[in-house]
Formats: sequence, C-alpha cells, structure tokens
Amino acid sequence: GFAMGAGACGALGLTALYRGLSSSRTALVAPVAAVVGASLPLLFELLRRQPPTAVQALGFTLALGGIWLVTRTHTDFHPQRRAGLMLGITAGLGFGAFFILIGLIQSGAVFAPLLVSRSVTLIIALVLVGLRSERLPAPHRHPLALLAGVLDAGGNIFYLLAAQLTRLDVAAVLSSL
Repeated sequence: GFAMGAGACGALGLTALYRGLSSSRTALVAPVAAVVGASLPLLFELLRRQPPTAVQALGFTLALGGIWLVTRTHTDFHPQRRAGLMLGITAGLGFGAFFILIGLIQSGAVFAPLLVSRSVTLIIALVLVGLRSERLPAPHRHPLALLAGVLDAGGNIFYLLAAQLTRLDVAAVLSSL
C-alpha cells in the first residue's frame, strides 16, 4: 500500500515538475519543489519521532537554504509567476509524500516496493497520455529521457536504502541536495 501511494504521489510530483519546467518557470518551480519536497519529511519525522539533534537541525536549515539559494534566480513573485509557484508546491508535495511513503517500507525490502511504485507511476502516465489522446514518444528518439529515467530509478534505490539506514528526514534532505 505504501509503495502504491508512493507511486501515485511520485506521478503527481513529476507531472507538476515537468509541466513547470516546460512552461519556462524553471527558476521558480525547481527550488520550490526541492525545498517543499525536503521539508515535508522533516515535518513528518518531527511528529513521528524525537526532534533532530541541534547539529542535525542546523544541517537541515543550511541544506534547505542552500537548495533555495543555488537554484533560484529571481526574487519577484509577479502575478504571472503564481502558476509556477503552485506547480512547484504541488511537485514538492508529491515528492515529499513519495519520500515519506517509500521511506515507511519495511527494512530489507528494496526492489519489490520500487517496482510496485514505478508500475503505479507508469499506469498513471499511460492513463494521462490516453486521456490527452497523445502518442507515446519513440524511445530511440529521446535517449536523454531514457538516461534520466535510469538515473531516477537509481536515485530511488539509494534513497530507499538510506531511509532504511538512517532517519527519514536525514535521507530526504540529503537526497534533495
């Protein structure tokens, strides 16, 4: 169940992120998605466990601030950019929920939950493509997209392993970097 929920949340996050990136709102969508995506597991762990140590809290603050400073280029929130802000928040909520749900998987389980999660994401993507009456792109025409998918899958494996070996908030913030 956690893996299926993670797949649905991941699909939401990816859809919002790529929609924001394709609409030339990268400078706003990317940092908002990264900070919200890392902050949600932080808040979850604060409610679930004991608070992080002072050193961990300082590290979280510096990491989240660093993510924001490195990726942002504009400080104005012009009304036309509100759509970018909403897409960034939506993407971040999807990614943060993915981090939480996939991090709740029992220790020792790695590939089966990720297979379930990615299968749900794929089904949602195929439904969206079908609803929009679009054709599937030819894989050989988009080698960078294939590479991005492979790297994303690898990142998910390492995130799940990290979440099983340390606090969920530590794994999420480090993954967001």
